Amino acid sequence: MWKSDKELFNIAKSELFPALVGDILDQLGYQHQFLEPSLKPVKNDMIVIGRAMPVLEADVFEESTETTNNPLMKKPFGIMFEALDSLKENDV
Repeated sequence: MWKSDKELFNIAKSELFPALVGDILDQLGYQHQFLEPSLKPVKNDMIVIGRAMPVLEADVFEESTETTNNPLMKKPFGIMFEALDSLKENDV
């Protein structure tokens, strides 16, 4: 067994490969979990693994920043930068 995320991710990087992960996810009923095949790493030896930090992104076109009571509207990127700044080691 592993004792940390770092150990877990090292095991996963050395033992797992995308097709195996895809088959397991399919069997668990998660059939739309992979990125589009057209998305590729910058270099072929790159691997991304970690805990996902999901965010909800939405474009807003109707609300005016001067007349709103929503404090997030006064930030040009909402709280996206705070979310990115809160990422820790092994978060993706």
